[in-house]
Amino acid sequence: YVVTPQNSKLEFVASQVTGQHKGSFGDFSGEIDFNGTPEQSRVSLTIKSNSITADDPDLTKHLKTADFFDAAKFPEGSFVSTAIKAGGEGGASHTVTGNLTLHGVTKSITFPATINVTPDAATVESTFSVNRKDFGLNYPGAADNAIRDNVVLTLHVHATKG
Repeated sequence: YVVTPQNSKLEFVASQVTGQHKGSFGDFSGEIDFNGTPEQSRVSLTIKSNSITADDPDLTKHLKTADFFDAAKFPEGSFVSTAIKAGGEGGASHTVTGNLTLHGVTKSITFPATINVTPDAATVESTFSVNRKDFGLNYPGAADNAIRDNVVLTLHVHATKG
């Protein structure tokens, strides 16, 4: 199954003391290597760092700099699953574990996901948080408007039979 940004979304919400900003990655690709059941399958995504956008044009520019994603030095991020287990928090159908690479740092993460597979398509829906500092995204923000460490990620992945 092939993942494309035309029918999927990789979104985030980052919070500061005084509010929050929403954003997304617009250029990514990937595949779901389906082997009969989700538990026997593998998911991989490649994300173009420079495709990040936020709800403020100045923030979009800042996120691409060395303060955050350093898109020139680290043009891609990725996720590759290492295990998919039945059952998950909050009513999710599965729990996904895999290696997330952002800003040149790879860490294992685990998150709940609702996975549905039909003969023609596969979907993965999930909302979870990661600590940005785990990936070397350490920019503190203004002294009176510090950036919170946890960033909420929302995945709407739709893959069609390739």
